[in-house]
Amino acid sequence: MGQHHIQLFTFRKGVAARLGHDLRLSVEHLSLSYADGAVRVSIAAGDLRVDGAVKGGKLDPRGLDEDDRGDILETMRTEVLHTVDHPTIVYEGTVSTHGERVDVDGRLTLHGRTVALPLSLQRRGPRLAGEVTVVPSRWGIPPYKALGGTLRVDDRVTVTIDMALDAAAAWPPVTLG
Repeated sequence: MGQHHIQLFTFRKGVAARLGHDLRLSVEHLSLSYADGAVRVSIAAGDLRVDGAVKGGKLDPRGLDEDDRGDILETMRTEVLHTVDHPTIVYEGTVSTHGERVDVDGRLTLHGRTVALPLSLQRRGPRLAGEVTVVPSRWGIPPYKALGGTLRVDDRVTVTIDMALDAAAAWPPVTLG
């Protein structure tokens, strides 16, 4: 497993939900800094990658072809995230450690708005891992609709985080007690 992995999961709903796909997206590049108890993660909104469709909780390698992925990515950039106007997603906050847990009293800047988004990560060997739910409408992003509104993307995105806890990441040491 590489240095840092951030994945986003979207969910479909509505009368025509069976025509759509739950999706897994990945952050291709990120900038991470940690100093004096503060962390900052910056992501180019246009650099998200569509990994594919998720079925039964697992990535379906045949669920989407390259054209589908391209169409989804273009829609996400132009109609959902408006990456021309809002090219950067930033998460920053203050870090505190509690045994094997690392908490971040953080704020997410997305789509031109900054909203509080606390995060709790667990140490798993040499890595930090966790999950947080983002509700896009809190950042002014309405749920995406297609097919006359009969197919909608749920107003929640599950974000999973798996990061290396090493000198390159410069994360605080996690101590027991």
